[in-house]
Amino acid sequence: MLNANERVHLLHIVHEALSNVAGHASAEHAKLFIRMDSRRGIVLSVEDDGCGFAPSGIPGENSRHFGLVVMKERAITLGGHLIIEKNEPHGTRVFLHFRPRGHAADGTALPAASHA
Repeated sequence: MLNANERVHLLHIVHEALSNVAGHASAEHAKLFIRMDSRRGIVLSVEDDGCGFAPSGIPGENSRHFGLVVMKERAITLGGHLIIEKNEPHGTRVFLHFRPRGHAADGTALPAASHA
């Protein structure tokens, strides 16, 4: 389903999101959801019940928060979209979706010849 490049980027995004929970959130719980959606492709959500942060604290491109910036860059490389937002009532939510290369809009694999 995912090519090697997509697997590596997805793994690093998950790792960074969970590292942020462990290192910054003071959370008691974290949840990881990943699924294939026929409309959006791969859908990933990492949620925690920690202290969260203000939307103004979400870094831009010139931020010193390199981990979050790199997560966004990886999402762009995947052709996807990454959202970091407040998770109500507490914590943070990292949401990613991207369509794996070589898959049709309905999520089914394209014939092998189209991967070349």
